[in-house]
Amino acid sequence: MLCIRRKAQVTTFVIVGVVILFIVGTLIYTQAIRKDSGSKAVVGIMRAQHVDQVYKFVESCVKEVVPEGLFLLGAQGGYVKLPADALQTEEGKIAFFFKAGQPSVPSLEVINSQMALFVRENLPKCTDFAKFPGMQITPSQISTESIFSNKDSIVKVKFPLSIAKDGTTSRLDDEYVVKLPVRFRYVYEKAREIVAMEVKDSENIDLVLLLETDLDINIIPQGDNLVYAITDKSSLVEEVPFTLMFANSF
Repeated sequence: MLCIRRKAQVTTFVIVGVVILFIVGTLIYTQAIRKDSGSKAVVGIMRAQHVDQVYKFVESCVKEVVPEGLFLLGAQGGYVKLPADALQTEEGKIAFFFKAGQPSVPSLEVINSQMALFVRENLPKCTDFAKFPGMQITPSQISTESIFSNKDSIVKVKFPLSIAKDGTTSRLDDEYVVKLPVRFRYVYEKAREIVAMEVKDSENIDLVLLLETDLDINIIPQGDNLVYAITDKSSLVEEVPFTLMFANSF
C-alpha cells in the first residue's frame, strides 16, 4: 500500500509539473504574440502616418464635392446629366416630372447614379495630387453610394489610391462618409405627391396638399409649363436651405 501511495504521489507531482510547464509556456507564448502584435500595430501606425496627409486631403475634397452634387441634383430635378427634353429657364435647365399626361419622376436609384456621376467627374478635379511632389499617387476607380432618408442624406465614397514614396508602396482604401442634414427623401416624396395629384387631375391644383406641410412650395409659371420649387428650411448646409426644383407640362 505504501508503494502504491508513493507511486501515486510521484504521478501527482509529475502531472502538476507538466501543468506548471504548460502554463509557463503559454504565458511566454502569449507575451511573444502580444509583442509581435504590438510591433505590427506600430508598423500600421507608421504606415497610416505616411499616408495621413493624403487621406485628409482627399477627405476635404469629398466633403466639398458631395454637398455641391446634392444641391445640383436639387436644382436640376434629380439629375446631373439632364434629359434632352429638360426645360430651359433663365436660371438653367430643369427636368420634367410630368409631361404629356405622364409622370417622369426619376427613381432614387437613378438619382443615386447621378450623384455617383457627379462625384466621379468632379472629385479628380479637386484632388490635384501634384501637390505631393515626393509621392507617386495612382488613383483607381471611384465608387459612390447614396442613402437618402427622411432625416438626412449619407454619401459614401471610395477612392482607392496607390501611394509610392521612397521605394515603398502603400494602399489607401478608406471609405469616406459624408452625412448631411438634408431631408432629401422627404422633399422628394412631396414632389411625387404633387405629380400624383396632377396625374389624377391636371386641371386643378390641390392647395391643401401644398399648404399642409412644413415645406415651402412655390409655383413659377414658365410659358405653358409650371416650375415647382420645394424648399426645406430644416435642411441646411452652410446656412443654405435645400431646394428641389422640377417642371410640369400640360
